[in-house]
Amino acid sequence: MDSASVSAPPVLEPPRTPPRPPSDVPASAVQSSTPNNKKASGDLYNSTDKIHAEDNKRDMYRETHKYFLGPMPVEQFLEAFVKPSQACCTRRSNRNKGLDFTLHSKWQAESDMYDPLIIALNKLKINKLHFVKTANRGDPNWVVANLAPDISAYPKARWNRLDLATDFSSMEFPMELKPKRSKDPFKDPKEGVNVAEHEFVRNDDESKRIIGQITSYAAAQMGMSFRTHCFSVFIAGDSARLIRWDRAGAIVTRSFKYVEVSWLVDFIERFGTLSPLQRGWDWTVRPPTTIDREVLKKAREALIQHRFNGESEQEFQDRSEYFRRARYFKFLVPVLTTGQETGAMRLKSYIGSFPRRWACSLLGRNSRGTPVFDPESGQIRWLKDSWRIDMDMVVVEHKSYEKMEQCSVRNLIPLVTAGDVRELDELCTEKPTYAVHTDLKAFRDPDSSNALASSSEETEEMPIRGRVYNTVHCTMTDKFILEDWVCGDKMFLQRNMLGYSHYRIVLKEVGRDLTSFPSTTVLLRAVADALLCHCDAQFKAKILHRDISPGNVLIMEDGTGRLIDWDLCRHAEQGQSNRPGRTGTWQFISGMLLRYPKIKVHDYVDDLESFLHTSTFTLVRFSSSSFNPAEVSRFLKMFDEEWDHPDGKTFGGEAKCDKLAARDYVQNLDFPGRPGLRNLLVDFADLFMPIYLAGRLQTEDTKAQSEVLKTQNGGGLKVRGMILELLKHVQDSKGWVQNPGSKRVDIPLLSSQKGKRRRESNFRMPFQPVSYTSDHLPGTMDPIPERNEHDTEEEEGEEGEEGERKTKRIRSDVETH
Repeated sequence: MDSASVSAPPVLEPPRTPPRPPSDVPASAVQSSTPNNKKASGDLYNSTDKIHAEDNKRDMYRETHKYFLGPMPVEQFLEAFVKPSQACCTRRSNRNKGLDFTLHSKWQAESDMYDPLIIALNKLKINKLHFVKTANRGDPNWVVANLAPDISAYPKARWNRLDLATDFSSMEFPMELKPKRSKDPFKDPKEGVNVAEHEFVRNDDESKRIIGQITSYAAAQMGMSFRTHCFSVFIAGDSARLIRWDRAGAIVTRSFKYVEVSWLVDFIERFGTLSPLQRGWDWTVRPPTTIDREVLKKAREALIQHRFNGESEQEFQDRSEYFRRARYFKFLVPVLTTGQETGAMRLKSYIGSFPRRWACSLLGRNSRGTPVFDPESGQIRWLKDSWRIDMDMVVVEHKSYEKMEQCSVRNLIPLVTAGDVRELDELCTEKPTYAVHTDLKAFRDPDSSNALASSSEETEEMPIRGRVYNTVHCTMTDKFILEDWVCGDKMFLQRNMLGYSHYRIVLKEVGRDLTSFPSTTVLLRAVADALLCHCDAQFKAKILHRDISPGNVLIMEDGTGRLIDWDLCRHAEQGQSNRPGRTGTWQFISGMLLRYPKIKVHDYVDDLESFLHTSTFTLVRFSSSSFNPAEVSRFLKMFDEEWDHPDGKTFGGEAKCDKLAARDYVQNLDFPGRPGLRNLLVDFADLFMPIYLAGRLQTEDTKAQSEVLKTQNGGGLKVRGMILELLKHVQDSKGWVQNPGSKRVDIPLLSSQKGKRRRESNFRMPFQPVSYTSDHLPGTMDPIPERNEHDTEEEEGEEGEEGERKTKRIRSDVETH
């Protein structure tokens, strides 16, 4: 469909559970950007398949502890974020008594609180919520092992499971309990204290672990479902806090006595009356019941055929049934066209399954993509869903594609459509409204005469001055940094806390990422093609990519390569940098950028070095070599190296710098049966040696060599020529004796890793969410009165197509990116 109106946004529901997928379904590597520190999502590129919960908590604290805003007054939190529609009202709005629960002084462990608190919560008889103890079993489908909140709120209508395993994809909100008030990781300022000098987040070891713990829950919720934001409750002894999370950070309320005052009860009762949109579910991802059965059937067959293209008939029959039973969704993508006087909103619908690529961190872009079926053209497209940096100086990704297409950049996937998802909120009649106390835009404007002044605009929603936001598809945490209750350095937050806008882009072609290469020659061909694309973009369009990684180099069906994900790129007219900190995927950032992030400017040579790290990592991690498993593990430590500076920054790259300077980047590494491959990596690495030599060791020749590397023919095209020459030699000699495809090397834990990370050989990607049906939760969202041509009233027939409702969930593995 090219242009259509949409019916009421669906009420999203927690996922149900189909059978476990076959073990031979490949799991592609996951990547994420790292603007300031090494993100937790980067752990999926290291030597283990499953992330240990304690490691994840440590990483999550380091990533997010500076991005908690608080303490927000509880009344303001409830009015801003948990305000029911006018048709609903809370029964206890004037009630002073809190939760009917008694905290015994003899309780020493949080487990003592579970059952009594669950009884008290369920006695509230909230129409839509059911509270369950989930502390004993983590979610088996999440990348972090044994991650389990103490108590979880689930939709009552869907709760029919006998086991009590955590299910982040269907969870409405988690509750974490601590038996003593002293375990609270936040500290409210006393009256009269200057909040600018007050440390709201405690920095002792126990507080760090707790902060990482509750952040891990929010990241899992956001990663395993289609959400714009989420909530959680933290209880420490007789006190509680409410928290709202999004991709910019978190807003935390003041501590309150939940037995003495009604705020916790009010929050739960209000939450039970909220629409799914207000709860954080993304209404622009629509359930299968909104897709015409014939269109859904065509989409399923087309996606399955694309997934198994090139495989034998027997393999297709053996493995396609699993994909045939996967759940599919309708993704809405905005298309902005210009009318005679004003812009006219149009949208396109694409059908696909839950993305296989996701990030296990909370902050940032959370880029994830999936092949989708275009009902209008009948073709398979690639849809990427992400949260772009919402700043005027950052170029929107599709603008970069348009410029590169105008400059005839080669090996670039053609753009189909793209846009901010928040544009679709204009079509939605129910818009949650957030009133922000101060005018953040004026604060961010360096030309403003009074950057810290509040806006004089009055709002009807709240009796405070400020700007009003009526979309859920942009982050809200960053909009509150100037509130007078926010502790800490507001100038630091202004410089470092980024706002994000939900964004989708659709590309014409679909490929697999570099780690899924069918043969080494195809891998090298793809890298060579990506180098050509990168070189053209730099010297023709004056655009630098800045995020070279295995996930961004695609292998197409014909074996050629493409370079994608240009949302972090820099245009020459923007100057040296358009965002704070380093940019890229940690394991593949150049050694110089990791070691000297405060002084090193990301340039063309850094991207070329990222191509080296990308190629080497993929070959060693996903193919056979002369290294045994233990040696592979030691070698990969070079890519994961990191250390924390007292100022909170994370550094690394020392091993990369030393190895490149000493010309032993691939020392003792060889690839039996593939002669010339090691020499290619050696020659590639030697190009960077002059850059890493100490100043006193540099000669005029080495300085000249480093300058030549920055040129088109001396840099990317030279490396591309080296690769093509090797491939020609392989072809002339009738190929390598051993030319295997991608296969993850099974490697053991090093002694230094024991007790930190746990390997699980059969790592499973997250299960996909399904959607609430309208009979479970009332939906008042009706964006356009006319029906979408793909919506259908034959919901019972659609259920027949999908099969009866099951209590198991199915994983969506339709395509490897």
